[in-house]
Amino acid sequence: MSEASIALAQLVYRLRTQLEGLQETVSRHAAQLADLASLAQLMQDHMGADEERAVAQSAPVWVGLSQQEYGEQLRKLTAFVDQHLRVAYRDYLDKVLHDCWAQHPPALWELGNLWAEWNRIYDRGQPSLTGALTWHDRWLPGVKGRLAEIMQGCRKDRCSKVGGTVLNAWPVAK
Repeated sequence: MSEASIALAQLVYRLRTQLEGLQETVSRHAAQLADLASLAQLMQDHMGADEERAVAQSAPVWVGLSQQEYGEQLRKLTAFVDQHLRVAYRDYLDKVLHDCWAQHPPALWELGNLWAEWNRIYDRGQPSLTGALTWHDRWLPGVKGRLAEIMQGCRKDRCSKVGGTVLNAWPVAK
């Protein structure tokens, strides 16, 4: 074997050794990048959860409210029902959402919870697609089904509750 061939073989061996070392370094860095990507995803999820908590609105709790608090909660819920549900979901809710809904305590709870969930999802710059789909697929149909049972027998101009009308559906703290 000539000196040139030996020198070439030694050079190829050194280059192969360096290449293997570089491949190990790249593999280590790739693993570190994967770890960093996982950490970034965890941080993004945590920030999303913090944002979720920051914009979450609690549902109205009707029991024990003062007359003024009750009236304010009812005013806000009525605005949501009249300006959103009865507009955007008119045909969908027409047979179950009657004018006397506020006189049925379980309807107050159902609609109050639906309103709070709607605010949690939509009252932000970029509504959550997952939240919106869940609201339309789970929460709205669930409330619709329960309202049908709650307001069974009620019609547009007639309430099924004994005595026809009730001014305050829940006992109010004084």
